[in-house]
Amino acid sequence: MYFKGGTALRIVYGSPRFSEDLDFGSALHDVDEIETAVLHTLVEIEREGIKTRIVDSVKTSGGYLAVIAFTFGSTTVQIRLEASFREEELRGETETIYSDFVPSYSIHVLAQKQLVGGKIAALLDPKMPRDFCDLYYLLQKGFVSTE
Repeated sequence: MYFKGGTALRIVYGSPRFSEDLDFGSALHDVDEIETAVLHTLVEIEREGIKTRIVDSVKTSGGYLAVIAFTFGSTTVQIRLEASFREEELRGETETIYSDFVPSYSIHVLAQKQLVGGKIAALLDPKMPRDFCDLYYLLQKGFVSTE
């Protein structure tokens, strides 16, 4: 599974737009395998003192969707995690993320060309305002050629 979408643009490439969900491109077409990976990840998060709870977990027409609640102290935050099944061969890259708030870490992200292609395809339907914001950012950073 490879990190993609608006949150990947923000975390990996510095986009200013906040996205409320985590999107992944998945070569796995088995929901049980994806759920096993999610459960394993939640166990590791709990080792850090953050309580987790799966609020919802369903197979969708295009993949898998989970809503996960994370509780630390008296604060609870829910995150939507979406994994889309792809017929094409996915290519990924490993990027190191640096932050002022947490130690650096590595992440597997969808290859830049496929990430950009996915954002451009999103413009065609349903044409959400966020997709135009993402296109503007991609153009500004030179990820999309205007020639």
